[in-house]
Amino acid sequence: YPKVPNVSRQYLSPYGWQDPLLRRNIGDPVHEYDELYSMWGPDIPPIAPHIALRRFTFVAMGFVGFGFLVKHVLTPESPVVHRQYPFSGLVTELGGLDANKV
Repeated sequence: YPKVPNVSRQYLSPYGWQDPLLRRNIGDPVHEYDELYSMWGPDIPPIAPHIALRRFTFVAMGFVGFGFLVKHVLTPESPVVHRQYPFSGLVTELGGLDANKV
């Protein structure tokens, strides 16, 4: 079987083919992974993967930073004072910690 190069059909020119939809000529050998390298295979990414990862990381850090900003800077303090119980939070009055377990 002939060695067919691992090049997607999307890279090839759309002109000069007997079958312009698939960019093939009659009698051309079919690649072993034709479903991967055909015109109907996965699209070629327009951005290099390392650049896309860098951009995604910046956007994710921006969202996380915005969340911290909202949580710690823009959220006002609670206007009420939390209830405080005497004697270690009423442990003795309620029968101790072991008595409250189910």
